[in-house]
Amino acid sequence: MRKSNRLHLLRFSPEFEFKTSYRKQDSKDEFLTQGLDWDVKRDASIENGWEVCPMGTNHLKGNTGMAECDRVVNILNEKFNARQTYKTGFHIHWQLLDDDGLGIMTPKQLTNIMVDWFNFKRVIELILPESRRGDNQTNLWGVSIHSVQALRNVAEDVGANDSTQLAEFIRRVGNHSTSDIRISSAHSTLEFRKAIFTVDNIKLSLWIEFTRNLIGYNCKARQKNFRKIWNNPEDRLSLTHDKGLAWSFRQVWEYRAGNLGLLEVAERRALQLARGNTSHQEAIRGITQRIKDRYNR
Repeated sequence: MRKSNRLHLLRFSPEFEFKTSYRKQDSKDEFLTQGLDWDVKRDASIENGWEVCPMGTNHLKGNTGMAECDRVVNILNEKFNARQTYKTGFHIHWQLLDDDGLGIMTPKQLTNIMVDWFNFKRVIELILPESRRGDNQTNLWGVSIHSVQALRNVAEDVGANDSTQLAEFIRRVGNHSTSDIRISSAHSTLEFRKAIFTVDNIKLSLWIEFTRNLIGYNCKARQKNFRKIWNNPEDRLSLTHDKGLAWSFRQVWEYRAGNLGLLEVAERRALQLARGNTSHQEAIRGITQRIKDRYNR
């Protein structure tokens, strides 16, 4: 993670779900031996499934937190033969309140993050396996337009630009649903639940960085207005609409992603969608090249 802004100070807590034939106590003992303050829980939704996550007092941040995640995944892979299935999720919580209970963003900014997810999820899903795409997966459904619209009403009611009201906003809109992104009132976090667990450390790190940068994009001072909700799917991922695939691809990967690591996968799948449409393919390749040129300067 780059340290060019305050995003590296954001606390995060990942949850890794996986299958293994080893006992719970085996994992707990190994973490204790390695000096890692992580918990091991049974995951009832997966046969022989477990979940590991940092203890409540273990506050991960920036590169140090990322390195700790790498250590944990290496242990799961090398010591316990961790395996993924289409149900083994990789959830990540981003803390929304500071140590004093004050908001690290405004209700408007948090609403805009949710709108961004709703608008561009079809494009974000290009980097995920097919089992994690769509709105009606097992224990993983998409947020509705009605729930996203309701966030704006509550934000305006409590004070859209007042970060001191974020705790009240979370209390009123938070839930315990199994949607692919949710505001958790129990933990005062924004939880991304769409990704899948994998023992590939790089993929895990890139997803952590992507979700962090999606938050950061909407916390910039220049984001002054509520984002428009693109209700029509043709506005978000289409080869026939003006605001279609190339436009959505640019919004996510040029403006919001913040890293090159996921770009190759996204470009490859977007080009597959646009096969037979030369103008769309050229537009996508042009966006990718601009991003690479910017980072290589």
